[in-house]
Amino acid sequence: MLVQPCANKNIFACGLVSSHPYAVKALESASKTICDHALTLLHAERIVRASRVSYIQDRPLVISMAGKSRRSVMVTHFQVCHKEVDAKRSALADWQLGPLESGEEFLALAFPK
Repeated sequence: MLVQPCANKNIFACGLVSSHPYAVKALESASKTICDHALTLLHAERIVRASRVSYIQDRPLVISMAGKSRRSVMVTHFQVCHKEVDAKRSALADWQLGPLESGEEFLALAFPK
């Protein structure tokens, strides 16, 4: 289901909120682009609002561009074992979204060309 919408030439952005880095990599693969941190910073709030997904409405976003502390997460209060997530994230050489803290999930937005 993810591949079809991302392949549509009229789509501005594809996105997901997930605690698992492999879900983010699946989004990047389906959209044939990496999650763009600068565009996420510019458009995340509007995209989240426009999604009308009730689970993510009015959730705090943590999006920062500062070097090693670069992050793109949403505070959802979803609890996950960080040991497994951190191990999988650390194994990815090109990871752009930063680490997760307790109660956070990655906010991944890809902007297909």
